[in-house]
Amino acid sequence: MREYQVGPRVATLLKAPCATGIKALRIQDGKAIAKRQEGNDWAVFELPLPAVITVKEGINKPRHPSLRGIMAAKRAPIARIPLEKPAPSMAHKALKLPQESQGQLTMLGEGKAAVPALVDALKALGVL
Repeated sequence: MREYQVGPRVATLLKAPCATGIKALRIQDGKAIAKRQEGNDWAVFELPLPAVITVKEGINKPRHPSLRGIMAAKRAPIARIPLEKPAPSMAHKALKLPQESQGQLTMLGEGKAAVPALVDALKALGVL
């Protein structure tokens, strides 16, 4: 697929204006002003937003600061803003211990002799 086919197809589906192969772009007053290089000249397009715009590589090359700019930034004063403590949104009201369970321990016996008492206790609880 050629590079100029994808943008127009998407624009057709979205019913939006389209510009392809753009090398410079500026958004101003709800319009996109796009430039495309054609030979030694520039073609300038003004599109209402929203619009579909395909760009050539290099449109967003990062700008690196110069050594002079870095040195000037080192000398620039840093504004210090005192931090104000916000008002608490939660407050500690009280701390209570949970109620202790009222269960009691009963020795049913030892060994085989405790089995009938254990069965009776389980029946009373509704387990058996």
